[in-house]
Amino acid sequence: MLGRSDYVIAWRGHHAGSVPPGEPVPDALRSVPGVHGAPAPDATAQAELFARWERAPASHVLDCGLDLGGEVLPYAIYVPRDYLEHPERPRPVLVLLPGGHGDRSRWFLTPLPTPSMIPGTGGLEIRRRVDAWSAAHPTAAPPLVVGLDRHEPRGGLGAFVVGALRRHLLEVWLPGQREATTAWGVASISSGCVTILRVLHGHPDAFDYSEFLSPYVHPRGFRLAELGHGPTRDAWLREAARLHREGRAHWHFSVGEADDHFPRVQALHRVLVDGGVFPRVSAPSREDCARGRHGRLTCVHASPGLRSVPRTGHSYLALLPTFPWSLNWLLAGLSGSQERRAQAPR
Repeated sequence: MLGRSDYVIAWRGHHAGSVPPGEPVPDALRSVPGVHGAPAPDATAQAELFARWERAPASHVLDCGLDLGGEVLPYAIYVPRDYLEHPERPRPVLVLLPGGHGDRSRWFLTPLPTPSMIPGTGGLEIRRRVDAWSAAHPTAAPPLVVGLDRHEPRGGLGAFVVGALRRHLLEVWLPGQREATTAWGVASISSGCVTILRVLHGHPDAFDYSEFLSPYVHPRGFRLAELGHGPTRDAWLREAARLHREGRAHWHFSVGEADDHFPRVQALHRVLVDGGVFPRVSAPSREDCARGRHGRLTCVHASPGLRSVPRTGHSYLALLPTFPWSLNWLLAGLSGSQERRAQAPR
């Protein structure tokens, strides 16, 4: 169940059809614990919640609040069915950062069916997609998936994602794991990508897998100059390339080709190729071809580390052909990383 947020309220106002089975039903009237003055659930309420899960095992999407000493940050979390059936299993964590027009809820909502809206807006159906992937990979431990808002906590969102948030998730949701034995992944959209790019510039090993969806590489977003110049940039690129060769860091970009965001993302990708992070290819391949609304054939252009979509720009339509591939890439990669981390000497 997703609680109140501006995005959920707007989504409910446009949604005219039924929500597909298995998708979380947002409640625009329900407050998140600790947010909007809502009290946190007591021990009895939490015990009743877990008892209901045990009677009817399934994956769940919950809205929660993290108290940072008087500042409460809401987050949404996907808890796989496997979490209750096998609580002792080490599992990875995938963190989701929205762009400027999204929030923690958008990842988990179902698409809007309203004809006047852009097809596919409203959600990315994380629960259905991760459930389906888990069913197809029964031996893999499905991850916890955590959606954040664009709110900037004290100290900055990047520091929060790799600091207080990780400590909270390990303490509350994964008490049997340590940070070093947990595989961490991140997916971000637009301005959310700026936060993660800056984290990786300081700590290129911060995440096992990082996906950048329509990254905001722009004079008002992430600027190539932030990578430094000369020896400083070269040293960072050498470290990033080494981590990629050793399988300790994997990065990927997805972007639409129809506006000026594409050449800027291309320029960043070219820097990473020249630095040895991604292998060089002569030309991208054509993949996932599909007919659009007007019968035109659209194929994703794929190179190592980059997928691009013609005839769409920096909009939600660029996510539709690329996000399913990106999510499967993240889930498969994090599953493998988690196995390696769990088996590493302690």
